Amino acid sequence: MTSGATRLIREHKAYLRSMQMSADEVIVFVEGPLDRAVISLLASKVPKAESTRISFRASRELGTSAEGKSALLVFYQYLKRSKKLSSILGSNRTVALFILDRDALGIRTSKHRCPHLEQTIHYAIENYLYRCGNLREAVVAATGLDYASADQHFGDEWLSKAARRWETWCIFCLFCNEHNVRISATFSSGSRFHDAFGNPHTNEEARLMAAAQAKYLNAKIPDFKDAYDVIAKRVSRLFRAKSWDRIFPGKWYGLILEAESKRLAGTRGHLPGNLAEKITSCLLTSVNWQSEELSHLKSAIERAIELVRQDHAP
Repeated sequence: MTSGATRLIREHKAYLRSMQMSADEVIVFVEGPLDRAVISLLASKVPKAESTRISFRASRELGTSAEGKSALLVFYQYLKRSKKLSSILGSNRTVALFILDRDALGIRTSKHRCPHLEQTIHYAIENYLYRCGNLREAVVAATGLDYASADQHFGDEWLSKAARRWETWCIFCLFCNEHNVRISATFSSGSRFHDAFGNPHTNEEARLMAAAQAKYLNAKIPDFKDAYDVIAKRVSRLFRAKSWDRIFPGKWYGLILEAESKRLAGTRGHLPGNLAEKITSCLLTSVNWQSEELSHLKSAIERAIELVRQDHAP
């Protein structure tokens, strides 16, 4: 075992011990601060949570050199191997729950559902904000634009129209992701094929497609077009089924919204910086927490609470 792996195990053991010694009955692990805000607010709507000591921790709180989804999955596997996803110290039980972003490909798990691991149905937590929040009110709050303008430009069909503008970029990113084609096209950046309004960037799509094809063929897999068509058809099916948010990062909406809001504002006033982040924050305050789309996340929290209550049953 390498020194790095040994050090990580020591760090995980120490963190597990701190979990067991805390007063928390349920510890919910999420990727980042926004995820923590969303999930903690959702948990506040769960009746059983009122009588349960719950804490919400972002990946950086693990105290390891890594953070994010990969770091949490490593810690989850450590707890699972150690049979400590639900652990007892003295008379206190500590239950761990991991709520992670699905991202493009999802987390591969066994056919038996684990009550300690839940992944989002959509690409990321941000998607829920756009689907369950009041977009028009959030735009008004973040930009200072009048409601009538926001109501006219950001109606009920805005999400689907915005996603359609970057559908081809989504296909390209998903292809590179699934086939491990290492190129400067990732889900972490906005579209390099089109601008926020769907206007194509000159020659950029052809150039990136040629680069991806060359790297794909270097892997001695000759059917580039067939493989690309498979991804394109899959994405097309998701769009037709109105399920594009499974492979469309929620933060892309923010990039498109920022550009649209600035154009809409025109000369009427200066808009604040970091507008995409501000809109996301404003969406957080307008979420319909009773939305059916959030029910699976709420159920995951309820299951974790139930694991604690089993020990206190008469």
